[in-house]
Amino acid sequence: MSQSQLELYLDCPFKYACEKILRLGDSSPAEFSYAGIGTYVHAILERYLKEIYTVRGGVYPPEQDNRALLASVSESVIDEIAPPGTPSRTGLVSHLSERLRLLAAVISDDVSKEIRGSDFLPEHFELEIGPGKFPPISFPLSDGGSVSFIGKVDRIDVCRRDGVAYIKAVDYKTGSKEFRVSDIADGKNLQLLLYMLSLTKDGNSSFFGGKPKEAAFEYLSCNAERLKELPETEAEAVNKASETLSRSGIVVEGNECRLSGNNENRYLMKTSKSSSTVTEEEFKEFKDTVSGIITDTAEKMKSGYAAARPSNGSDSCRYCSYSGICRSSVKYDGINETED
Repeated sequence: MSQSQLELYLDCPFKYACEKILRLGDSSPAEFSYAGIGTYVHAILERYLKEIYTVRGGVYPPEQDNRALLASVSESVIDEIAPPGTPSRTGLVSHLSERLRLLAAVISDDVSKEIRGSDFLPEHFELEIGPGKFPPISFPLSDGGSVSFIGKVDRIDVCRRDGVAYIKAVDYKTGSKEFRVSDIADGKNLQLLLYMLSLTKDGNSSFFGGKPKEAAFEYLSCNAERLKELPETEAEAVNKASETLSRSGIVVEGNECRLSGNNENRYLMKTSKSSSTVTEEEFKEFKDTVSGIITDTAEKMKSGYAAARPSNGSDSCRYCSYSGICRSSVKYDGINETED
């Protein structure tokens, strides 16, 4: 099971059945658009940080050389996503290229400042969790079977102390959506929490060079839509791009590793509505809650339950591609009922 499958089913079992079982999704041709910015940002950050920390040993080049490195990485990623000479290269890609490069530079600089001031170092990029890859955690089901959670961790930072490898998992998002602690009980934004369960389970000490223990997970979001219009001057453009960045997540108490060398709240994620510092016992309770959600959802999936029961009333139905064929009476009136 993946995070997208979990959230889709919890949003509405009927929508899940239409999209994932019957495969009635949008068949329009793929193209590079604002939605493709996420792919671009992920690739840039992976290659840039991997170059710095696996090739250059964590040594950053002088500013001018660093800009040249980022420009080179950015161009190579654009060439792969929209190859030169193809229809997808013209039009929108040309219009977005300057914004993409600026966004990549601002995010990379921001992430670099965070890392350089902390005790954590990036060690793994785009780590795939699943069968035949990094072993996923499994949840037992009532029929004797089990369900595993699969996915890809954008970045894993590690800090080692006294035989313990403290793990910080990072996920990059290109939108305004942020994590809130209240999301956990609703089965939303569980991605990094579930990854952490796989990363820190018994048997992974040799992989991390110490007994793995959760330290933090962080969603780094950049609202790329706000970059449709950029100021004329470079300084103003950089400021606007910087304003699109936000962090949210959870920090687990009980370790001496610094998440940042300064006390800026945006790096340390002090307690707020979108992030929180929790005790080890509270984090354990989160894990128990998630285990129950995964097991219950998987049981319903296996049973074939696919009723049109949107979890969020009219908000779930408003832009649903399958509202014309379901029998939900919710539609836009906010009544959470389904015809039998």
